[in-house]
Amino acid sequence: MRHNHFTAWALLKSSLFISTNLPKASEEAREILKNHVIIKINQDPNFGESIVPFCRGNGQPDYVSNATHPTQYWSDNSSYGVVFMLLNTLDIPQKLFFNLTGSWSIRAGRLYNVSTSLLLNDAGPEPSALGLPCCGIYWQYTWPDGAYYSS
Repeated sequence: MRHNHFTAWALLKSSLFISTNLPKASEEAREILKNHVIIKINQDPNFGESIVPFCRGNGQPDYVSNATHPTQYWSDNSSYGVVFMLLNTLDIPQKLFFNLTGSWSIRAGRLYNVSTSLLLNDAGPEPSALGLPCCGIYWQYTWPDGAYYSS
């Protein structure tokens, strides 16, 4: 059993049926199956929906199905934070990177803590800069009344 397969099944909210002889399973397989973070996201009582694509990668437009270049970047909210899953869909090692604001689960003007390799937790508003109430990247501003400015 590979860790990335189990993680993908769990984050896609698939039923977690295990057809492994546990007493004979390797220690690695048992550790994967006991990953409490992955299991609690799969069993989340408040967010029952699967994570969804937010960026295709490999130069593909977002939200477009393409068998040659499957979606590599997935995200959504959970009771435990914003969940991210990155998949290397090529047969060679590659560096995967993205802009956090590409996911609709990330709110501009907020700080986030990384609690695991999968979860980002809201850590409150960004510190005030230049007297502005809240500042995000790319010169985006959100005022307390909800007004939004971007340049």
